[in-house]
Amino acid sequence: MGELTNEQFEQLQARIKELEGDLSAKQGELDGAADVIADLKNKNVEVAAAASSLPTVSFDKKKYKVVIPCFEVEGKKYTAADLTTNSKLVAELVKMEAGVLEPVE
Repeated sequence: MGELTNEQFEQLQARIKELEGDLSAKQGELDGAADVIADLKNKNVEVAAAASSLPTVSFDKKKYKVVIPCFEVEGKKYTAADLTTNSKLVAELVKMEAGVLEPVE
């Protein structure tokens, strides 16, 4: 195979520069993804902390744990705290089997 011609050498150098650029771009994407992962981990900790402080409500002699801190029903926004004072809303959520409430055994 022997020595490279100047043209082949220049083509290889151009390809190396192209690959270095690709590598740099991919490293930037990787760094961005790492930032997103770190942010999501922090949010996960916050959500877990908030979830542990969510109330338990009762309806029809059964207890339900509120598992979502805020939600919407028929276009109106509610918080978990609203369920502690709004028995009609609790009844409606139980009847519609909404994922906002989970039965406590």
